[in-house]
Amino acid sequence: MTTSEHDESVTAGQPEPTAETGRRAIISLLKIRDYRYVFLSVGILVFGFEMRSMAQSWLALELTDSQAWVGIVNGVPALAIVALTLYGGVVAERYPKKTILAIVRFLLALLAFAIGYLVATNMIEAWHLLLFALIQGGIVAFGMPAGQTIAIEIVGKDRLLSANYLSQTLNSIGSMLGPAIGGALLGFTGVATVYVVVGALYLVAFAITYLIRNNTVANPAGAKSALQEIGEGMRFVKGDSVLRYLLVLNLLALFAGFVMPLIPVYARDVLEVGEAGFGVLMASFGLGAIFGAFALALAGNVKRKALILVITPTIWAIGMVIFVFSRSYPLSIGTMVFMGAVGPVYAATIMTVAQIRAPDHMRSRVFSMFSITMQLFPVGWMVGGILAQLFSNEASGIIGALGVSIIPIYFYITSRNFRAIT
Repeated sequence: MTTSEHDESVTAGQPEPTAETGRRAIISLLKIRDYRYVFLSVGILVFGFEMRSMAQSWLALELTDSQAWVGIVNGVPALAIVALTLYGGVVAERYPKKTILAIVRFLLALLAFAIGYLVATNMIEAWHLLLFALIQGGIVAFGMPAGQTIAIEIVGKDRLLSANYLSQTLNSIGSMLGPAIGGALLGFTGVATVYVVVGALYLVAFAITYLIRNNTVANPAGAKSALQEIGEGMRFVKGDSVLRYLLVLNLLALFAGFVMPLIPVYARDVLEVGEAGFGVLMASFGLGAIFGAFALALAGNVKRKALILVITPTIWAIGMVIFVFSRSYPLSIGTMVFMGAVGPVYAATIMTVAQIRAPDHMRSRVFSMFSITMQLFPVGWMVGGILAQLFSNEASGIIGALGVSIIPIYFYITSRNFRAIT
């Protein structure tokens, strides 16, 4: 079968998402019991993750006084995720996703409590952050494919786009409130308290996950080995031109991440606003994400998705350049809002198109490959921090901006298949 024949057969076998939009679409989704629990647990999880990420970045900077270390500590989990996520995709098809997610969230809670203990007892060292980050990545690797594909089992393909955008909205609220509250806790009570609160949030997400009733198993274990099933997923993606385009676009997360390790450095040394100011910058990013994701949740099924996949990374790139040259705190806050608005829109659009194109029995395996490429964002933290240390903050931002924007523009100009993505 040729690539074009493969693409046509995939498209023909899938229903076009409905045009249900606005408040009615949101209400219909929230009437679904299991989706409400998925929606809530993920929002709490993101809230905790943003607090943990902020505390981890600040702690790394305080322990080492190095942008490179901030990037490395945040990038190390991606190494474990890249190594193990393909197997996580197989696991997500062989076992109920609810069970996988519950186990993962419980283990993450234990990990947060362990780090909080080390900080509270003044035993924490930089190498501890690396070790725990690697362990965290290994845990997340087995839950990521399940977490990213459970929604379609619950809401179906017709409402998937609205569900993804609505989930991004709640995630964005967590992205705003997490850093804001985390910054306040850092300033008033210290890093240890933040980690304890994060552990408690993960336990709440664990408890909510067990309220989900869906126990669907897409592809029970059979005669094929995990490696054979992974190979099938890879061949499917290779034979689908749209999935190949989306996978390449996900690779650009590497460049998008260059700006992230610079934010605590600018808060402390350039803008001189301290922990609370760092929290406001990250909260501004989350506020923008709320605007962007909620607007698209109301819009429903946006047809010209290829255009979204060009405009959003271009805005992100412009924001990176403005941020690294800004010496104005209000301008930096405004830039974070605009960058936050386009990030979730870009990610949710790729996620939706990829999930709809993959068949039920292979969706988790296909999406595990997208999960791997998504991990290039935290790897970008690491690379961006090292570039900033070797050259300058501004140079790291410019390189990242060019990397994140050139390829989508090139695809849109040169490829009719890419422009046809809907």
